[in-house]
Amino acid sequence: MNWPEDSLIEIARRRERLIARAGAQRAAIAGTVHELEAPAAVADRALGVARFLRLHPLLTAVALRRPGVLSLAGRAVAIWRLWRTVSVYLNIPVGAGHENPAHIPGVGLWDR
Repeated sequence: MNWPEDSLIEIARRRERLIARAGAQRAAIAGTVHELEAPAAVADRALGVARFLRLHPLLTAVALRRPGVLSLAGRAVAIWRLWRTVSVYLNIPVGAGHENPAHIPGVGLWDR
């Protein structure tokens, strides 16, 4: 073979290696993003609640002044934590069977 053909073959081989490497990197990034979807959904939901509370200060003040609201919230958090702990031991995926509306813009309660 002559020099230009050898050079083109080497360039084609290098291109194939780079394409394979990019594919592996893409798969690794996709796996990482998939692992972060649930925490991102929780954070998004928390931001939605904070946004709602900030946009409705009067409603928030009235709700917090009612007797028992804070203790009810404390009980709700305790029950939620208990469920998270128990679901790990029973191998129940948290949120199993439920579509997360946080992924669908305009569908959640706080998106209105």
